Amino acid sequence: MRVIEPDEDAQRARLQLAHDAMELWSCPGASAAEPTDVTDDAKRSLQAVGALTGLQDLRTCPLWYASQPCAHAASRARRWRDKGQLGNLDEQPAALADAIDQIDFAVEDRQQDDDRRRKEKRANQ
Repeated sequence: MRVIEPDEDAQRARLQLAHDAMELWSCPGASAAEPTDVTDDAKRSLQAVGALTGLQDLRTCPLWYASQPCAHAASRARRWRDKGQLGNLDEQPAALADAIDQIDFAVEDRQQDDDRRRKEKRANQ
């Protein structure tokens, strides 16, 4: 497969757009910490994300929260649970059990939404 190398001007433009988006969202990727204040532009975007996903009180891009070590630990523990390697959830820390439940709810909601969209798409064809 042939890979097309972008020209340097296009690459610079893409990097500038990415940097501008990071600032607009108050993305901690630009500063490494969750922002304490949310810009007006970020508030509008985050409200739209909240309306779509049901998430509330976000202060930055949702991917930042999912990239935190505690989110990775909960995801890993969920995989262990699914393989029967975690043991009884009642014997695990409450925060871990709750995090696994939240992932389960999110996955189930996403699957239901995907099913609904597929049915709507088929009905409109």
